[in-house]
This record gives sequence, C-alpha cells and structure tokens, in this order.
Amino acid sequence: MEKHYFAQLDVNNQVIRVIVLGNRQCCYADGEHDEKLGIEYCKNTYGQDTIWVETYRGFPGHGPKGHHAGIGMTYMTGVQTLGVGSTDVFMRTKPYNSWVVGINTAEWYSPIGSAPELSEEEASQRKYYDWDEDNQTWILIDS
Repeated sequence: MEKHYFAQLDVNNQVIRVIVLGNRQCCYADGEHDEKLGIEYCKNTYGQDTIWVETYRGFPGHGPKGHHAGIGMTYMTGVQTLGVGSTDVFMRTKPYNSWVVGINTAEWYSPIGSAPELSEEEASQRKYYDWDEDNQTWILIDS
C-alpha cells in the first residue's frame, strides 16, 4: 500500500502535526490519487477548521513542495525556488533575517554565499565559521 503524508498547519502556516494515510483515504476507486480526498479525510477526522497540505518524501529540498514537512517547519506559498517562478514549499526555520531562499533548492542561503572552506589546520583545531548577522559576514570561531 502506498503511503501519503499530510501536514497540519496552524494559522501561521507552521507544521504542528504530520500523519500518514493510505490509498483508501487519498485515491479514487480506480487508484487515481487526489490531494483533496486526503485533505477531506483529515478535516473529517481532526475538525473542519483544521488546515492540511500534502507533503512528499523525496530528495531533501528538491521534491514537490520542497522538504518533507516536519513539526516546526513553515509552509510558504509563492516562493521563487526549485527552478520555477512560484511554488509552495515546506521550509526549515529561517536562520537569519538577511538569508534568502535558493533559486534551485528550497534552502536558506546567506546573502554573500556559503561559508569559506576551512584549512586543514583550522579543521584540526576544530574551528568553524558562523554567520555574523550584524556585519553580514562569516566569522571564524575557535571552539
């Protein structure tokens, strides 16, 4: 039996629950899948005033609707990512106000790109880069 995953959202589009449904709740008799059937089942089970969206397992950040939904994630609509002009995605919490969604992935990126590579010496000393939001730069941290 195929599994179908549905995320319950609060009024701020935060994921508060993820459930698994089978074909019986999400498909017509001929086997055709329809997200609306799953949402109807969820509303009948958990309350008509609840908000539900289907989520998909797949490659992180690259599947339909971005990441597979998890508790605390945000469902964002009209995001310019995944190589299309506008899509709806589940996103992890935005780490910093200045960070933006990647064009080809449903991931957050600093406005200046990835952290610099550590040298072998820095890595052996357990140093790492952290984002400095006030100065909009990566800073090297001694652990």
